Amino acid sequence: DVDAGRFSATIVHLSNIAARTGAVLQFDAEREVITNHEAANSLVRRQYREHWAVPAGV
Repeated sequence: DVDAGRFSATIVHLSNIAARTGAVLQFDAEREVITNHEAANSLVRRQYREHWAVPAGV
């Protein structure tokens, strides 16, 4: 199931971000943001060049 895969990948990505920053993170799953660490939150999504940007509604 696609949703199960997405949730599983999210846990792994958050674990990697926590390891990189050395912080305990609070994650808002509904908004998909880390709420207590701005530098860690910047690692949740990549910054793409304009012509490769992800559409706003995705």
